[in-house]
Amino acid sequence: MADYTTNFNLEKPLINEYYDVDVQNRNMDVIDGELNNINTRTANLESNKVDRIDGKSLSTEDYTTLEKSKLFGIDDGANNYVHPSSHPAAMVTIADIGNNFTSTSVEGALSELFTSVSNGKQQIATAITDVDNNLSPSGSDTFTELSNTIRNISTGKKFVSGTLISDKNFNKMNFTVSTLTFQPSTVLIKYHGQKSSEYSGTNDEIDSFAFRFPNGNIYGYKKAVAWTIGGRNIYNYVKTNSGITFLSNGFSVTNFDVYGTSSTIYWIAYE
Repeated sequence: MADYTTNFNLEKPLINEYYDVDVQNRNMDVIDGELNNINTRTANLESNKVDRIDGKSLSTEDYTTLEKSKLFGIDDGANNYVHPSSHPAAMVTIADIGNNFTSTSVEGALSELFTSVSNGKQQIATAITDVDNNLSPSGSDTFTELSNTIRNISTGKKFVSGTLISDKNFNKMNFTVSTLTFQPSTVLIKYHGQKSSEYSGTNDEIDSFAFRFPNGNIYGYKKAVAWTIGGRNIYNYVKTNSGITFLSNGFSVTNFDVYGTSSTIYWIAYE
């Protein structure tokens, strides 16, 4: 039995075999086919080849030295960036449409805002002291503390007025007012009533007054219609023993003449 070549499988007759033209022709057809393949591949190489240019070779760098230096300056693993879950305030920019800050970062804007508020509080504290140097506000005070200090600014003598409803009928009434924020030095009290039985006449309107002044003097009077002559009222003024005591937060009144229940007593107190 004949042998065959390794690469193209050409038939090789043995030494004891007769020459066979058919074997020769088959081998020649295989060789011819392979030669044709070689010619085809060679033609493809020729059409797709890169021509040599004078002054260059296939290994010539076509990018600049500057670009090459930049590439050498990139650290290993530089493209393995992982975006952080949070950023420092100094890295976060602000839009600031109203141009309220000179800084463009959140941290810078917060610093400017803190400085502005701190300076403003210091100016408020200074203004309070200018008005009332008995107060001692500080620029480090909270806004609540500063507002409370402003409420305590002394702007002069205080005064308060109010009313009470009488609970006596033709009698003397005692009452106390203890809701003031200061101790009074002067108190004025007025009352207007009707239907007094102390005096005769057709018109019996009654007024009573009580005063206490800084010197301690107390005055109490009541005004009443004594009689009527020809349709004209004749009044009589009678001094009373009304008493007024000053309290740290108000005043107390004793023996104040009233002449009917549910009538209004008017008072005013001065610091």
